Amino acid sequence: MASLDDLIVPYSANSLEDAEAVIHVIKISENELRKQQVAGFYRDIELGTPPVTENQLEDKKLQLEGISKDGQEDQYTLYEIHTNLDTTLPSGTS
Repeated sequence: MASLDDLIVPYSANSLEDAEAVIHVIKISENELRKQQVAGFYRDIELGTPPVTENQLEDKKLQLEGISKDGQEDQYTLYEIHTNLDTTLPSGTS
């Protein structure tokens, strides 16, 4: 279940049910993402390194102050888009 902070919904939507699209923002570790790629849930594509985030900047600040990181990995941000797809072909096409 996603928290409301992790959902992006068009402003014009009155509810999740009538929204054109709902975007689920997922923060995921490299290890967990790789496991899901191997399992076939996500496409198995080459991943670059996650972009620098405010958390990483804070981690660097803590490191410079001599405070060790709590073991949490860098995370990727995924945007899963849930939308309705009209798969009907226009008349006269096959």
